[in-house]
Amino acid sequence: MFTVKDLQRSASKYQLIYLNLSYRISALNPVEMLTPTNLASAKTAWLEKAECGLFTNPSFHYNQALLSAAASQSDALESLKYTIDDTPAVSESDAFLLRHYRRIAEDALLTTRMAKAMLAGDDVALAQYVLAKYGRPEETERAFSLIYRPTDESSSDEETEKAEEAEAKDSLSAELKELKKPQLNAEFIKKIFLWAMTQYGVRPWPVEILKNCSAIDVRDKNSSRYPMIAIPASRKVGALKLAELVGHEIECHWRNSQNLSLINCLKSDDELVYEGLAKDKDLAFQSKYATDSTLAPFYVLAQNMALQGRGFVGIASFVYENTASPKKAWTVAYRTLRGLTNTINLHGYAFTKDRAYFEGLLYVQRLRDSGRDIYLNFGALSPRDLEDLSASLDRKSVLESEMLSDLDIQSKTLEKIAQEL
Repeated sequence: MFTVKDLQRSASKYQLIYLNLSYRISALNPVEMLTPTNLASAKTAWLEKAECGLFTNPSFHYNQALLSAAASQSDALESLKYTIDDTPAVSESDAFLLRHYRRIAEDALLTTRMAKAMLAGDDVALAQYVLAKYGRPEETERAFSLIYRPTDESSSDEETEKAEEAEAKDSLSAELKELKKPQLNAEFIKKIFLWAMTQYGVRPWPVEILKNCSAIDVRDKNSSRYPMIAIPASRKVGALKLAELVGHEIECHWRNSQNLSLINCLKSDDELVYEGLAKDKDLAFQSKYATDSTLAPFYVLAQNMALQGRGFVGIASFVYENTASPKKAWTVAYRTLRGLTNTINLHGYAFTKDRAYFEGLLYVQRLRDSGRDIYLNFGALSPRDLEDLSASLDRKSVLESEMLSDLDIQSKTLEKIAQEL
């Protein structure tokens, strides 16, 4: 067993490894790397056809300079991995940090290999590296059960419950309906995000509005080599959605990353815990304010389809059949197949990162059930590192540390939005 202070003492011995590794991975953001340069035009063209009932397989193009820069980090990371392996550990906290640093280096090396595969147009190799990095969807049957519920087996109680839910939605107050209208633009989102970070008493990260960006993204790693929060220039949300995003992006993602600096650890690209914790907070907020549920189970199902060779049209059609929404169909299909140029998907590729929303939620719930929820404050770690940490890090020392706890400012956010409007 070791304490937070033990970790900090160990970190001082490995400061050179930490700084070198931090620099090498600082520009390696897989999501940025897999975002097509023609994303906006491809989405607009696809949705125009989809609204007329025609689903197509879009072609994507990627930033070759960004991919080359990522691939060029491979040799340096290999060398750093050998350095970590040759570094002795005297204490238990030493051993934990060195295991963590090695996992981060290995994770980053997979990113560089993904970049090399994309540069070579090798979808087979890309698919293998993605699965090595993010894993396969494991909860397909459970996700399936949430979407398909046979109507002939529905009990009268279930039918009554559905009717009551529909009636409750119809009776939402006019004020609540107004809060749902997507009228707040990217600049307003930026202002609220900056304000939310200041509530924690630490320096906010930069918030940037980007044209070539598919979703709001808290980026510990970025091609500019400094952490930032990216907002799509076209993004508009309602007040309720913005308050929900403050919980997800700031109180979970950003705060989790801030807490890693306390123990000299680095964020993993395996975001099972990271996204699961944020999704747990989303569901609590959605339940309170009767907002719509998210697409988490669809990602797991779509990834399983893609691994079996289903292309963009097939995945989008499946989502559309179950949601009647071309936008949702695009979102799931795009997020599942980003990284490909030819989205017919000839080689059974799936970008499985987004399984973290659904499967991560289940993981977080299991961690809480086992009484280890205090360690979720370090949710930017990979599951392997978090299991390692929760088995060895003294609980009391975490409570007594300078860790940022969730302030749950979502209701306060709604007040702030009202003041700004």
